[in-house]
Amino acid sequence: MNSVAEWAPVQCQGRPWPKITRGGIFIMSLVREMHRRNVFRVAALYLVIAWLLLKSSHVLIDLAGMAVCVRQMLEVVLAVGLPFAIWFSWAYEVTPQGLKKESDVKPGTSITSLTARKIDSAILIVLIIGAAVLILNQI
Repeated sequence: MNSVAEWAPVQCQGRPWPKITRGGIFIMSLVREMHRRNVFRVAALYLVIAWLLLKSSHVLIDLAGMAVCVRQMLEVVLAVGLPFAIWFSWAYEVTPQGLKKESDVKPGTSITSLTARKIDSAILIVLIIGAAVLILNQI
């Protein structure tokens, strides 16, 4: 008897998934696919933007004299939005023609590496803005 249980490949969005084994091939291929689709980068960008919004909201809400519940509502909205951002980055891909479902993009025409560089640049810009907000907050 084979020590590694294997199942037949399953079709997902028209592409075969690798055989699932106990050795973790499925998990590694899932992580690889999430990396290819920029899911981790989008999640990082979302978290950095959420952090900047929360830091800014602390200052702006205090200056405007708004209730604390406004800040708490913003925190809830941002927390609920993260899974949607992750799903959106999994399901859609940015192409030169605009947003397309990932299943509609041919593997040879994907520009995920270019999109990854743009997301990295956006993360860096938001972090710089966040650092500037923190420095100005200290002055």
